[in-house]
Amino acid sequence: GVPADLVADPGRDAVLDGLLDRREGVDALVAAGHERAAVLAAWRLLARTEAARRRAPPGIRLGGRWLRLPITQGFTDRIA
Repeated sequence: GVPADLVADPGRDAVLDGLLDRREGVDALVAAGHERAAVLAAWRLLARTEAARRRAPPGIRLGGRWLRLPITQGFTDRIA
């Protein structure tokens, strides 16, 4: 089966839409009728994934695939 956190949830989708697309804050979403615990859980999840995304190396897209290369001085001499 599909993990429970991947199943479509209209309430969670609405919270994420507010946080990401409309840039609403936690208090605004709670005032709109969402449960505070659900809004805070979504906020923590976004904060964690953003931190992980910032730590990932930059990538370029080649042939439909993302190629991630480290930014270092020593890797270029292995290419030739």
